[in-house]
Amino acid sequence: SLLGFDGGRIRHIQSLSLTDPAIEVTDVAVSPDDRFVVASLTKTNQLALLRKEGDRLSDTGRRISTYGKPYRVMFTPDGRQVLTAGAGNGNGLDADALTVIQRKGDAFVTSGFVPLAAGPESFDISPDGQWGAAVLMNGSNTAPNNPIHTDHGLLVLFRRRGDAWTREQVLPTGAIPEGVVFTPEGNHVVVQCHPDRELRLYRRSGAGFVELPRRIHVPGMPSGLGAAR
Repeated sequence: SLLGFDGGRIRHIQSLSLTDPAIEVTDVAVSPDDRFVVASLTKTNQLALLRKEGDRLSDTGRRISTYGKPYRVMFTPDGRQVLTAGAGNGNGLDADALTVIQRKGDAFVTSGFVPLAAGPESFDISPDGQWGAAVLMNGSNTAPNNPIHTDHGLLVLFRRRGDAWTREQVLPTGAIPEGVVFTPEGNHVVVQCHPDRELRLYRRSGAGFVELPRRIHVPGMPSGLGAAR
């Protein structure tokens, strides 16, 4: 659905039938130049590419291949790339990957993959477009008697060099981390830890990030996170 903001009110502009509901459209992102929209088609391991012209959306019919079951999807701030993280078959501790899609004009082409760890839930890109942060289940969302169960999730930091991204750092974090976000200046990362009802904080230090001792406790189990920029 396309929504518009008009005088502080939200109005519905258009709804577009994209695929069968069983495919699960799980996320959507708009290009910085406001010309394209990509949507995660989770069960078919694809992104759908839509064109945006003013107040109208149209499906280009183009489907972009990704690593299994894409969930979160984002454009880089410069609009030159699309990133999406996939959870594969979700087999506990199997390594999963980030898909990098290169945009050249109106063409979108999958150009590479970045190994993460097991079970990516969400990720974010720093405001300067040079760092990414992903949170992963790492088996922490399985039952305690499951042989692949762990008591903590993971925070993976990845870095952009030109058009390529590389995994730079893997840090432990709380169990079942469901959200992650960079702060507006890009020097801190906030991670949601669902069952612990807390936010963990990480600060850029040297060539990477370190966890800060302070934790922010919240009244409920946090599941969605964003930052005003």
